[in-house]
Amino acid sequence: MGYEIKQLWARRDRYTAGGNSKKYIVVHNTASTASAYDEARNLHNNPGRSSFHYTLDGEDIYQCVHDYDTAWAVGKWSGTVAYIRNNESISIEVCSPGTEFTQAEKDQLRWLVHDLMSAYGIPASRVVRHWDCHSGRKECPKFYAGSNNAAWTKLHAYITSGEEDEVTDKDIAKIAQEVWNYQIGSEGKMHYNNTPAWQHLSFAHYDTARLYQGMTDTSDPTGRDVKMDDHDHIKWLAAGQAKQNEVLDSIVETLASIKGEVESLKANKAE
Repeated sequence: MGYEIKQLWARRDRYTAGGNSKKYIVVHNTASTASAYDEARNLHNNPGRSSFHYTLDGEDIYQCVHDYDTAWAVGKWSGTVAYIRNNESISIEVCSPGTEFTQAEKDQLRWLVHDLMSAYGIPASRVVRHWDCHSGRKECPKFYAGSNNAAWTKLHAYITSGEEDEVTDKDIAKIAQEVWNYQIGSEGKMHYNNTPAWQHLSFAHYDTARLYQGMTDTSDPTGRDVKMDDHDHIKWLAAGQAKQNEVLDSIVETLASIKGEVESLKANKAE
């Protein structure tokens, strides 16, 4: 799913033109209940000492500063040490008073983060919080700040995993088709060797039908002519049927496992 990025540019006196190396993506919260439009309009209309590149609220995404320009978002204060600077980061403000982001906000954030990662070759390890940017350790985004914050660990994993990592119904169908067409070999000399799984099952049904219809002329794996009432041949056919059942069971188990994994992924996403 894609989103529209609207533009409402910040006043020229609220950022530094150019100079941004775009090495990091920094996640913030606005610490207010104002909408993304209201936050963007404030940068557009009013003077101030701070700015950001993007803001989102689960409904709208606004860009206020060009990616190549330097927003004033992670500057340190006196006595602190900068780990990540304004001129090497793209800052995203999520409209939140300091609580957990809504699912809509997480989804927008994920899409935007992934888009920026892809555009500038930014690895997941460089998607950080404002809290990570300097020794002042600002509690931003508040709900996700602090050392060993499990909520941030979970959010970070979600927003940095691109959409191509999601298992879709199309992916499941493709996997199922691959399993169905998997080339099955065998040890020693076996009839119908190295054929796809679906053909093994087809042969199983065909051979069983031949057995019950009383057809008389066929050959066992050694090539000798036998009759369908030949005890050895019936044993061979029964063993072949057992093998086909084994193949079918394996296919069913594989697909059930895939289905279980997908349901688990969807359940985790919904949490």
